[in-house]
Amino acid sequence: MSRVGSYALEAVPLTVCVYVATFVLPLRWDISLLVLVAGGVVAMVLTPPVRPPRLAPLDALVTLFVSSVALSIVTSQDPERSVEATLMFLPALLIYVLTSRYFFVARHFLYLHASLSVTALYTGCALLCVARTDPGGTSASWVATLGFPPFVVPNDVALLYLISAQY
Repeated sequence: MSRVGSYALEAVPLTVCVYVATFVLPLRWDISLLVLVAGGVVAMVLTPPVRPPRLAPLDALVTLFVSSVALSIVTSQDPERSVEATLMFLPALLIYVLTSRYFFVARHFLYLHASLSVTALYTGCALLCVARTDPGGTSASWVATLGFPPFVVPNDVALLYLISAQY
């Protein structure tokens, strides 16, 4: 493997972790998604997957899910709205492909764990700050005040509770 290929291979975990750690930031443009896509494209062009692209049981389930989403879009009465609603799955699919093919040592998964932890900590602290400034507010008003792209409905606050309950 060339020197450029080895750098690209090490850049894949970095791009995934940058995306995970920054996707909740209320930025004007989704720069973290651009970094994820660019890192994924560079890795796929410059390096072969570390793990062979054999069909694992989880790959079959992901393929089945993507197929059901495609079938749902094709048979929908409003395909444009269906496509818009499923666009949020594309980063998750790219992260799955990159982690299943290009994460090959334990430190890559430690980096991912650290970035998920930082994201959860930042999001939880931001929500607590909003709740403290508006103690009589509802979860809907807190989510609206946060302005985080992944949080669009009040039930999303329940996700933070579930994450915190794991620790």
